[in-house]
Amino acid sequence: MRRLLSRRVTVTQAVIALGGLVAYLSLLSSGDVVTGLGVLVACAVVVGALNLVSRRRFPARTERLEESAILPHTCEAVWQVIKPAATAHLIEPTIRQAYRVPGTPDGLGERQAFEQHDGSTVVIEVIEYEENRGAVTRQVSPRIIAGHRSGQAVEPVEGGCKYSRFAEVDLKVGQRMAAGWEQRWRSATKAHTARVLAVLDSSSSGSTALPQPPEAP
Repeated sequence: MRRLLSRRVTVTQAVIALGGLVAYLSLLSSGDVVTGLGVLVACAVVVGALNLVSRRRFPARTERLEESAILPHTCEAVWQVIKPAATAHLIEPTIRQAYRVPGTPDGLGERQAFEQHDGSTVVIEVIEYEENRGAVTRQVSPRIIAGHRSGQAVEPVEGGCKYSRFAEVDLKVGQRMAAGWEQRWRSATKAHTARVLAVLDSSSSGSTALPQPPEAP
């Protein structure tokens, strides 16, 4: 119902704006410029008032997606795989190598650069952080829609830890997530978690050593 009402407000704004423009052009063609300008101003005031009402009654909302899995490893062991940039290529097949951006701190405020196999580079920034527990990041390059955040967290449970990944998107009035995006995100996240578990199992058996952080170019 709220979405329907917000759409009605948006349609009303469009109708008023279009009607005001038509009236202005009609008055302008008849030489009544002053009245035409008055109509435009009145329409602008009404549209602005409706916009204010819309924002107050239908504020932006946050859509959150989350996937979790129980891993038979400690929080610290999982964190050593998911947190450093140096291990990113082990759990994301699109990444060739990654590193912490020089001059940024370790943890909160850290920036990590991920060089893709296609030659592009993605840079993220850590905006929330708790050692061995969780982090929230935002992509800073290339820029994407504002209000998009990603995060991952671990918490101890009997026999291991609970590993969670999530994505949050702030949506304005009338906006909604692109069709199919949730399904693609959940599928990619489950595959990511499976690769994290594979790396953990391999490293604990001694067959794979976690890489050391590479030097930034």
